Amino acid sequence: MKQLLTGHSAPTAKTSILWFRFLLNAIRRSGLDSQDIATSVGFDITLLENPDAYVQDEFTALLLMAAVEKSANDTYGLKAGQYFVPSAFGPLGYAMMTSADLRGALERTTYFTASVTDTTRTRMSYTGNSCLFEIQMPSYFPEVGRVVDEFMMTSILTAFRWLVGFDFIPLSIEFMHEQPNDIAQYQKAFGRIPVFSSQRCAFVFSNEQLDLPLIYADDAMVKTHDQIAAAKQSHGYDATASPQVRRIIQQNLHTGEPTLTHISTKLNVSERTLQRRLKDEGKSFHDLADDVRCGLLDLYLSNPQLPLKEIATLLGFSDQSSFTRATQRWYGQTPKALRSMRQLAQ
Repeated sequence: MKQLLTGHSAPTAKTSILWFRFLLNAIRRSGLDSQDIATSVGFDITLLENPDAYVQDEFTALLLMAAVEKSANDTYGLKAGQYFVPSAFGPLGYAMMTSADLRGALERTTYFTASVTDTTRTRMSYTGNSCLFEIQMPSYFPEVGRVVDEFMMTSILTAFRWLVGFDFIPLSIEFMHEQPNDIAQYQKAFGRIPVFSSQRCAFVFSNEQLDLPLIYADDAMVKTHDQIAAAKQSHGYDATASPQVRRIIQQNLHTGEPTLTHISTKLNVSERTLQRRLKDEGKSFHDLADDVRCGLLDLYLSNPQLPLKEIATLLGFSDQSSFTRATQRWYGQTPKALRSMRQLAQ
């Protein structure tokens, strides 16, 4: 029987050199000596010449930590993130750019994050008329976690704004760290004051924002970029299938029951190949689907305004009885009883 609160697997700590090209360029554009900062933390700048190189992800924190010290600015992450452009994500960035709308760009970010890094994860979940876009990042150095989170969140929103051509304001921005004394820079960066001390780093977008058209949308080119990003993801440093399957299941649950056929098509592999790769990793498609559903179930149950019937739909169940049978199989409890237990535990 599963535990209600599910965890996340440990990352393997590798990130594309394209990300570090952008990070060092952002440091330079902010007025600091990027080469000096790279040298000070032991970053090998000769790797920048190899577009296929991958580097330990800890260098993101180390470089930002050094930049904070040099600038004497504890909100440096908010400043540096505003220099972001989607091309820093390589094939994923171009797939985002040529998507039809913001929804498509977010979906591709979720599908193909592993083409850039195997440590950061994103997921989308729909609740009513809005979408929660969560960014799950590692924290190698707790003392610099806030700076990394602010840098990543600002970078991602800058990219989305660049894609639509104007500075739209999300319904909500959430950070896990406590509210600082000076919040003026947050208002400037995001257009509104974020929610602090949250359980996650996330944006909430309205359905209207998800439907915003992108200025470089191209139906023909996006298919090409999808194939390149998928190949980069499949043949890069993280060729494991299970994280990719999890992401696609998360992205599509609200449309109905996840199927092996649908997932294998998204990954451009045969069903037999996908089953074999999962078996080699000690996983099965049905177990992964259950794990994803359990994680989202905990998220949805935390919202007392979300009806159980709607939660069933968001988790891909065709009816309430199927949803109830699943929760009884997982936890030995009905959805209503699970919600009551969760509320008592808060």
